[in-house]
Amino acid sequence: MAPTFIRNFRSFIWDSDTHLKSHEERKLLRKLDFSILTIGCLGFFLKYLDQGNLSNAYVSGMQEDLKMLGNEYTYAVTCYTVAYACMTVPVGFMTWFILPDTPYTTKSWFLSEEEKQLAIERVREAGKAAPVPLTIATFKVILTRWRWYAFVFGYVLYGSSCGASDYFGIWLKSEHFTVVDRNLIPTGSKLISGFCVVLWGFLSDYTGSRFALVLCPLIYGLIPNGILAFWPASQGVKMFAFMTTGVQLMTAIFYAWANEVCADNNEERAIVISSMNGFQYAVAAWLPIVIFPQTMAPTFRYGFPATWGLVIAALLAIIGIQVLHTREQRKKQHNESTVERGSSDDSGEETGEIENKAGNSNNDESKSI
Repeated sequence: MAPTFIRNFRSFIWDSDTHLKSHEERKLLRKLDFSILTIGCLGFFLKYLDQGNLSNAYVSGMQEDLKMLGNEYTYAVTCYTVAYACMTVPVGFMTWFILPDTPYTTKSWFLSEEEKQLAIERVREAGKAAPVPLTIATFKVILTRWRWYAFVFGYVLYGSSCGASDYFGIWLKSEHFTVVDRNLIPTGSKLISGFCVVLWGFLSDYTGSRFALVLCPLIYGLIPNGILAFWPASQGVKMFAFMTTGVQLMTAIFYAWANEVCADNNEERAIVISSMNGFQYAVAAWLPIVIFPQTMAPTFRYGFPATWGLVIAALLAIIGIQVLHTREQRKKQHNESTVERGSSDDSGEETGEIENKAGNSNNDESKSI
């Protein structure tokens, strides 16, 4: 048995109701955490390792060695984005082998039948809808509601607003920093963004507010993106802006928010989340060519003002999502209360009828006596 301090610390950091879960449930969660986090972390690491290598190589001599002129670097980044699906095929095979799938459809080799049943019970208790076959009617329902449009549009705006940090090394090169510094200094921005990603996720779970932890980091994003948009003369101010652009990253919370809002419809949840990811990558394939042409380096007079404007647009979209969700929740509560009142009225009428019948029966008995 773990000491009380360790149990309390684990519950505070990892899962607030760990002490309420059975041994079997905790064992199931350990298996799920290990499989999902392994695939998620590996895929994320490989993606950014490859993407980072390209930008690092460019500012470390590749431009001169390959004589990359004009916008050739921008096109190279676009080619990487388009070809990313091909490069993740090995991760895809690992995902097929390790990822447990949904509780209703899982055939995972490392889960027992009892654990599969427990997983189903957990999602039922959480109010998650069971999956049903996709039909034309399913798409009609999804496309006549606000969720798909609002989340996809808002996420694309947010994702597109996060591009400024990719050009940190190019600015350092223009300021005549050494090759070592061009590769080392941006590491600081990654450390800051990594810390903030974990912090925002923890605060999101601790407070239970996805909206607040999507909104607040992006509000901060107005500062570094605004600095780069206006491009002050001070090198230190621009350094601060590049170093803290990653503070606005809260991608996982955005996905969690969409997942919870769409929890009552399993198919809508799947389509909304996959569309958020797919449309963002589709836009990322061509947008840098338009707003970050390499011929405008390092000031990028289209790119940095555009990312600042995209932050503002994303904030408005996020507020709009919250307004729509709040309105939907109020309407749902109103309908539920109306149904409850109707049920209580019907129950009252039935009770009255029974009492009237009983009274009439007593009167009849009195008359006969």
